[in-house]
Amino acid sequence: MKIFTCMSVGLLIIIMGVSGAEAYELGQMGAGGYGGVAIPFGWLGDRLNPGFTVGGQFLYSLEDLIPNLVTRLNFNFMSFSGDTYHTYYKYHFSDFSVYANGLYYFDLSSSFKPYAMAGFGFDIVHIEWDYKGYDHYDDHDTDVGRGFMAGGGIEFKPSETIGVFSELYFHTSTYAAGAGFGDFVVKLVVGFSYYFNVN
Repeated sequence: MKIFTCMSVGLLIIIMGVSGAEAYELGQMGAGGYGGVAIPFGWLGDRLNPGFTVGGQFLYSLEDLIPNLVTRLNFNFMSFSGDTYHTYYKYHFSDFSVYANGLYYFDLSSSFKPYAMAGFGFDIVHIEWDYKGYDHYDDHDTDVGRGFMAGGGIEFKPSETIGVFSELYFHTSTYAAGAGFGDFVVKLVVGFSYYFNVN
């Protein structure tokens, strides 16, 4: 059900991209922020409820070298809580990550510009758990992992310097605390970008 909902929203985002008015050029440099929902799957999904994600980004266009390609550096935080085994175990999971992404914008000659994206980076993960069964104990662990993300989005530019966007993508990372590349988070976010220079 969670996968179907995410795919449905993602399809709606892409369909919106076929309608629009005037075209625009990508900004040369930019910065912005975003926030939204994060849904865990696999090892994470068995222990955690849907949570939230927020972040910031810096962008640089490679339009002169590769048309429609933008590089982006993301700083992201996400947080979840949950319980298992009839609430005997309670978990809290937080993740701070830094990722380098590539965004390829599809030129539809429209104010709405869909794009595909992928990237690699590092995650600093902190997990806390509390067991309240026959013996009560709690513990925590912090680790650094490497990860991958991929997905798509659409940006609308009401002016040359302002962009508003929505993205749907998955984020996976591996670290010693338990999860691996088979465990991932699907994120649906909305945000804005401010372009310092325009072509």
